[in-house]
Amino acid sequence: MTQDDNGNPANDTSTLVSKLSMLGALSNSTRVGIMVVLLALKKATFTDILVAVKTSKSSLSTSLSILERAGYIKIEHGFFRKGGPRTVIVITAEGDRAITEYLDLMDKLTRNIKQKNME
Repeated sequence: MTQDDNGNPANDTSTLVSKLSMLGALSNSTRVGIMVVLLALKKATFTDILVAVKTSKSSLSTSLSILERAGYIKIEHGFFRKGGPRTVIVITAEGDRAITEYLDLMDKLTRNIKQKNME
């Protein structure tokens, strides 16, 4: 059985929860939703994300600011001849790594819980 840095089983439920908590910017379902959209698309407009995660503009703006401060996304403001001003959100390499790690940890945690429920 593999162990973490503290000698605990690497896939122990408490270890997985601890690792999840270290991804603090992803402690909110809206921010996880944003990152999943960006993991799939690599970049999206503010409006595209707003529709996908079904939240308010103010909540989305706050969440995007938190993700940008964490280094998970880059927010680009531009003006396009067709359609006017646009805000485009791009996932960074760090953001890609973080959401991939988060999803992997959630998958392991889910499997642990299912296994314990079957015992």
